[in-house]
Amino acid sequence: MTSTEVRFLTRLLPRLLIVGGGIGLVAAFVLTVEKIALLRNLDYVPTCSINPVLSCGSIMKTEQAEVFGFPNPLLGVAGFAAVVTIGAVLAAGAVLPRWCWLGLQAGVTFGVVFVHWLIYQSLYVIGALCPYCMAA
Repeated sequence: MTSTEVRFLTRLLPRLLIVGGGIGLVAAFVLTVEKIALLRNLDYVPTCSINPVLSCGSIMKTEQAEVFGFPNPLLGVAGFAAVVTIGAVLAAGAVLPRWCWLGLQAGVTFGVVFVHWLIYQSLYVIGALCPYCMAA
């Protein structure tokens, strides 16, 4: 490894994983709380429902919001928590084995593909946007 690669792995990448994963984790957690509130009371209006275009409530009531049979934000809570954890482990100076890097890459790749599919569904099928979803 060159000194630039070492600097990237020891300084920038851990911070990027912690900050980016933390933002996603907070957004996914808020979405989970909002979804639970909506399941308890079907008349509940989520805090992120601002107008007909920026409307979490209309998105949360679609089948796309539960692709695998449970609310999608639960995937975000687990996935972003893992990203933050790996960032913290790297910031502490740990050297991760290859399988861990491959797992991180597989998870991030799945997340990016899934989020792009959700963006397409949100824009072109549902016709609404969710501010918390956009943060995640």
